[in-house]
Amino acid sequence: MCADDADNVIIPTEISTSDLISTIKSSLSTTLSRSPLRHPESKSQDNAPDNIAAQAITLLQSLPASDQSSTRAPPPPSTSDDSHLPLTTLHRLLSTILKPLFSPQSHTAPSFSSNSRLTASGRKNPFPNSASLINTRFSSNTFALLDESAKPWKFAAPWSTSLLFWVLSQYTPLNAKTKKDALDTHFPLLVPPILTLIDDEDTHSKASGCTALERFADLLQECQSNLLERTGLADVFIDALVPTMSLLPTLTPEKESILVLGALYPAFRSVISARWPLKPSPIPHSTASASTSTSAPTLKPKAKTNPLTSPPPPNLLPLNTLLRHGLIHSFPYTHPNSPPLTSLLLHQLTLTLPLLGIHSARYLKELIPLLASILTNPFAATAGAEGVEMLRAAVAALRGLLGECAGRFEVEGGKGGVGDGNEGWALEVLRACVGCWMRVVDDEREHEHEHENERKRRDAKKATRTRDMDSLEVLKRELKDLVRVLKEAAPHLDTQGHLRRLVEVEGALEELLLLEG
Repeated sequence: MCADDADNVIIPTEISTSDLISTIKSSLSTTLSRSPLRHPESKSQDNAPDNIAAQAITLLQSLPASDQSSTRAPPPPSTSDDSHLPLTTLHRLLSTILKPLFSPQSHTAPSFSSNSRLTASGRKNPFPNSASLINTRFSSNTFALLDESAKPWKFAAPWSTSLLFWVLSQYTPLNAKTKKDALDTHFPLLVPPILTLIDDEDTHSKASGCTALERFADLLQECQSNLLERTGLADVFIDALVPTMSLLPTLTPEKESILVLGALYPAFRSVISARWPLKPSPIPHSTASASTSTSAPTLKPKAKTNPLTSPPPPNLLPLNTLLRHGLIHSFPYTHPNSPPLTSLLLHQLTLTLPLLGIHSARYLKELIPLLASILTNPFAATAGAEGVEMLRAAVAALRGLLGECAGRFEVEGGKGGVGDGNEGWALEVLRACVGCWMRVVDDEREHEHEHENERKRRDAKKATRTRDMDSLEVLKRELKDLVRVLKEAAPHLDTQGHLRRLVEVEGALEELLLLEG
C-alpha cells in the first residue's frame, strides 16, 4: 500500500449486519466481473470465494431483523444466559466462511509463519518445525504468495476482515460465563485469521490484525479467561508482533508506520494484560481521591517492601520487550524528523509505564536523556501544532516516570552531577523543563515584536497562529505542573538557592519554578 492511501484507510472495527451484507454483495459483484483472474476450476468448488460469499449472505440474512439493523455500539453485557445472537451462527460463520478463506488454497502456497506455530486445535505448538519455517521463507514457493489464490481473504473476499470484526463484536453483549465458554470453543477458529492478518506484508492488513488481536484480548479480560495461559498463545502473539515494531522510517513511509504502530502497541499491552492480569494493591484512602483525578498521576506512596529485591513480576519480560526493543529502539528513527510518529511513541510510552510500576526505574538511563533531548529541541516549539504536541507528549511521559518511581528522584543534598545518582535525574529533568520553557517564551516574544508589515502579510494565517499560541499556553501549564511534581519528589532540590539564582538571571523563569517568598 502506498503512503498516499494510508490517509484514507479506515480499519473496519465496527460494522452493522446490514452494512456487512451490502459490503459482501458489492465485493461479490466486483469479483465476478473480474472473471479472467478467477480460476476456472473454482466455479464448481464449494469453497470458491463467490460461493463462500453467497453462504455468508444467506447466514447473515437469516438473522432476525433486529440483529441485522443492530447499531455500531453493541448493547451492554447481558446478565442472562441467552445470547442476542445464536452461538451456532457464529460458529458456522467462523468454520464455513472465515476458515476456508484464511487457509492456503493450493499445495504450492506456503503456510503462514505464525500459523505454523499452532497445533490443529489452535494451541501453541511446543515443537515447531524450524526447518519448515526456513524453507517457507526462503524457498521458491514463497513466490506463490503473489498468486491471488494463495490469499482469497485479501483478493477475492476483501470483506472477510469486516466479517471478522463483526464476529468479534458479537461477543461483547454476552454475560461473562457465556462469553468465556464461547471464546473457549471458538478460539481455534479466531486465532489463525488474526495471525494471518498480522503476518501479511500489507500495512493495512497488519494494522487490522493488531486491532483484531486487541479486541480478542480485551474480550478475554472482560470474562477473566485464562485462555492465553492454558494454550500458550501469548507467546505466539508476541512473537508475531515483535517483527512489526521495525516498520519505521525511512524504509517504511511515515503514514504507514503511524497506522501500524498505532494499532500494534495497544494490542501488545492487551495481550500482556490478558495473560498476566494486574492485581491491584490497596491504596490508602488519603491518596485514593488524588489518583482518580483527570490530571496526570500524582506521586505514589512509598512501598513498605523493596520491589527491586523482591521477585520480578511475571509480565516483566514481555514488557521489557515492548519497551526496550520496541519504543526505546524506535525513537532514534523518528526524532527529530517525524514529530507525529514521535508523539505516538511517547503516548504509548506513557500508557506502558503504569504496567511496569517501580520497575520503570531500570529504564531511567535511557528514558531521561531521550525525553530531555525532545524537550530541548530548538525547533520543536516553532514547528507548529505537531511540534507542540510532541513536547506535550514528552512532558506527559516525564510525569509518568515521576509518578511510578518518584523515590529515584529524591535528593539528599547538593552533591552529584547530571546523571550521577538520584539528584542527577532531578537536575536533568529540571534543565529540560527550563530549556523547553525558554524556547516557548522566546517564540512568544518573537510573535509580540513581529514587524507590522509582516503581521499584515500573515493575516491569512491568523487563525492557525492563534491555535498554535493556545497550544503553547497549554504546554506552559503542563511544564509548570511537571516542575511542581518534581519539587515534591525532590524536596531538597533548591537547598543551595540554585533556583533563585536562575530567576535572577532570567526573570521569565519565575512563573515556571514557582518560587515562594
